[in-house]
Amino acid sequence: MGFPMTDDLTIWGETHILEVVRAVPGLVREVLVDGNSRRMDDFLAQLSRLKVPVRAAERLDLQRMAGEEARFPLAVLKPFPYVSLEQVLNSGEGRNFLVALDEVTDPGNLGAIIRTIRFFGGAGLILPEHRSAAVNSAVLRRSAGAAFQLPIARVTNLTRSLEQLKEAGFWIYGTGLSGKRTIWEEKYPEKSCFVLGSEGKGIRPTVAGACDEILSLPGRFESLNVAAFSSVLLYEWSRQTTPSP
Repeated sequence: MGFPMTDDLTIWGETHILEVVRAVPGLVREVLVDGNSRRMDDFLAQLSRLKVPVRAAERLDLQRMAGEEARFPLAVLKPFPYVSLEQVLNSGEGRNFLVALDEVTDPGNLGAIIRTIRFFGGAGLILPEHRSAAVNSAVLRRSAGAAFQLPIARVTNLTRSLEQLKEAGFWIYGTGLSGKRTIWEEKYPEKSCFVLGSEGKGIRPTVAGACDEILSLPGRFESLNVAAFSSVLLYEWSRQTTPSP
């Protein structure tokens, strides 16, 4: 009997699976392996030591569960472990930044942004519960494992959450074409929060109203993809705030 379609999170690849097992113990429900292969002895031995259930499967079962791109070995995960806003606030020490996303609905963009935040040492990410991409299997693959190394909170009211960040000492930067200062002109404090919006509409007016400053990125085209914009913006923050060697 074949495996049914599932809404569970899935990832594949020996390295990624072992990273998740070690980063978040207990998150992996089971690992599916090719029942006809005998080439993963070391990998299976590590899973056994880590007490991760393993099941043999056929390739058609694998693709039925996780799509045609799925490969062995494949891990089936429990729901993504979001944290509270308070945990995000307590995750950084000294020099750090946060990112909040407003109605960014594309999983590919979300995964790329998570990877960028992790690369530049961000303290966490804040997502709205509604009208926003959630951390799904596509996001996990695009983030290349970074999603499990970054505190990610989902909040019911982004504007109210930004006010809490202000109370905690963060300076809130919105982004958009209407910004009177560019990202190059601003001198960033160590505790900065950057709010990025959807490519079509940008951040909502209510969210913009909760920001201390709106920044723009001038260029020779209308705008950048939101994930690309995040890379440029966070690089500039890192460049300004990293102590000279």
